[in-house]
Amino acid sequence: MHLLLARVLLAQQNPASAQVEVEAAQRLSAKTENQIARLELEITSVRVQAALGKSAEALKNLEIVRQNRSRRTARCWAGGPLGVGRNRLAN
Repeated sequence: MHLLLARVLLAQQNPASAQVEVEAAQRLSAKTENQIARLELEITSVRVQAALGKSAEALKNLEIVRQNRSRRTARCWAGGPLGVGRNRLAN
């Protein structure tokens, strides 16, 4: 709910209030394993930073999000059931 509200507030050009909602969503999502929800929150957080005029911080955090997602995707492909089968086929 907080994430949706943050997006609405961004669309209404109210980034300060959107930041409050992002922070609330971050507290709630700290324990979730839903990677899609976390990615959406991370991207929204970067968008809020940019809207607040924190462009350098937003770019830095966007790169961190990209790197983290690349690592998670690589682990999923290499270590999951499909990765094991693919490795067996390659050998």
